This record gives sequence, structure tokens and C-alpha cells, in this order.
Amino acid sequence: MFTGPSNTSSGPTKSIPKLWLIALILADIANIAPIVRKVQAHSENQPTDGIDWLELLETVLVYKLPTFTREEIQQMLNFNDVSLKQTRFYQDVFGEGRVEGEAALLLRQLERKFPPLPESARQRIATADAETLLVWGEQILDASSLEDVWGSLSQSKPLLP
Repeated sequence: MFTGPSNTSSGPTKSIPKLWLIALILADIANIAPIVRKVQAHSENQPTDGIDWLELLETVLVYKLPTFTREEIQQMLNFNDVSLKQTRFYQDVFGEGRVEGEAALLLRQLERKFPPLPESARQRIATADAETLLVWGEQILDASSLEDVWGSLSQSKPLLP
């Protein structure tokens, strides 16, 4: 059972956090929390070493613990909601979910206002970015046709027949 490198091992102490991440990959679930705490402590004590240790830690844990809930990981890491929400992984996942939700809402609105909705409109929404979806979501309120929804954006992305 490997629990990670000790601080008394030979060699420069700068390599220890890297070894802790390797240990984390190899560790049993029961031994993850102590290793995580060591990496967190290093990140707090050495914030200027040029490496985002918490981001690396987060990446390893996402792949190591795919079946764990957010609450289980928070408890293991002693993270509160604010700490977890500040991670890049959380922000990326939250942003993707927001775009998917905006697209789903816009599709429902368009299907209701302009039935039947052509497949080209569905494809257009599926490939749109968050800002474009927001613009279309506002324009649907006053639109009398699909072309009105696409508005000034239709010049850059023509609707296929």
C-alpha cells in the first residue's frame, strides 16, 4: 500500500509535490485524502512556484474518482462550495451546462412559435456559442419569423433551406 513520499526522502524538496501527484494516481481510495492535504498545504505554502497544484490535483481526482459525487469529493478535500466553484474544471463544466440549457430552452421556444422547426435551425442552435444563443433568445420575443430570430447574425450564418 503506497501512501506517497515522505518529507524525509532524499533529493530536492521541490520534487515532492510531483511525487505526491504520482502517489495520488497509484493510491487506494482510502489513502487519497492525506495525499490531497499534502498537495493543498504545499499550494498554500508555495503559491509562487509557478505550478497550479490545485488544478493538477483536480485533474487527477476527476479521472481517479469518476463515480464520486461533488459532496463526497468536497468532504474528502475539505473544500467548501466556494473553493470548488473557483476551480477551472467546475467553471468549464458549469459553462458547458449553461450553454446546453440555453440551447434547449431556445429550441423549445422556437418549436412552439414556429412549428415545424427545420433541421437546419436545430443544427444552427447546436453549433452556436453562449452569446449568440442569448441574442437569439432575446430576439425571439419580437420575431415573426425564423429570419427575425437570427437577425443581424444571419448575414454571417445563413439559414439553410
